[in-house]
Amino acid sequence: MVEVTISCKYDSLLEKMLMQKGEEAEIAARLF
Repeated sequence: MVEVTISCKYDSLLEKMLMQKGEEAEIAARLF
């Protein structure tokens, strides 16, 4: 059970990072 919660938190963290990277990519695309 503990491993599952850790993996869930890790997945959500990865998702947030990917979302931020996506936003940065959009901003860069607008600048260029």
